[in-house]
Amino acid sequence: MGLIIGLILAILYGVLSPFIPIMPLMLIIVVAEFLITGGLHADGLMDTSDGLFSGRERERKLEIMKDSRIGSFGVVAFVFVTLLKWQLLASIPSAEFIPMALIMMPLMSRWSMVFSIRSYPYAREQGMGAAFANLAPKHVITYNTISTFFMPILLLLIGLVLYTLSIWCLCNFYQHLM
Repeated sequence: MGLIIGLILAILYGVLSPFIPIMPLMLIIVVAEFLITGGLHADGLMDTSDGLFSGRERERKLEIMKDSRIGSFGVVAFVFVTLLKWQLLASIPSAEFIPMALIMMPLMSRWSMVFSIRSYPYAREQGMGAAFANLAPKHVITYNTISTFFMPILLLLIGLVLYTLSIWCLCNFYQHLM
């Protein structure tokens, strides 16, 4: 799923970059990522921030995280992370790196979730994360790591093949015109 999200963001960047300056374009990209994922990551961030920064005991923190209401720590965390993401994307020094960053961003976030769920103890005895942590095979981190870090190499190779093919087609077309 991370690859699909990343490809959508990279295509959106490729389509809009000739027409929109970098700062508003990167804001559009951040909003698009939020809309594509349905804000699920933002909800988790806000719940986690509300619980962790509440200053309460462990059990109360877990209750706060499960609560559907958003607290002030959650709102602040969401605003800061959104602004940080926007500014980091806008400050990528070379435009050639932006599509790969947009592809790798969701890939790396999914990799870190799998790594964290599989590597660290789950806070609750039951739940979706606990089920994954208990039922996922031990080698899931290895496969996830290989597929995540192999993806940019694969995309680069595909890009090089398509580039070479397009140059070859243009040369053949030009030769037939002469």
